[in-house]
Amino acid sequence: MESRETPETEMEARICACVARLASTLKPEYADALQAIEIDGTPVKAFAERHGLSANNVGVRVHRAREALKKRVTESCRSGADHGCTNCNCRSQG
Repeated sequence: MESRETPETEMEARICACVARLASTLKPEYADALQAIEIDGTPVKAFAERHGLSANNVGVRVHRAREALKKRVTESCRSGADHGCTNCNCRSQG
C-alpha cells in the first residue's frame, strides 16, 4: 500500500527540516547538546560525563541552546515560533 502524506505531515516535515537547518547554525556546543539530548535522547548526565561537564552546566547549555534556536526560528519564520512557523522562509536564510 502506498504511503501518502497529508498536508499536516508534509508541513511538519518542512518545519522539522527548517528547524534542523537552523539548529546547525548555532554555536557548535549548543548544536551538539541539542542534537544529543533532544534528538538522540542522550541523558543529560551521560552527555555531561562524556564532555567532562557537570549535569547542571549541561542543563544550562541546553536551556540557552533552546532559547537561541527559538530566536533563530522566530527571525526566520517572522510569524514566531509560538505560532507554528506557518510563514517560514528559511530556504532564503543563508
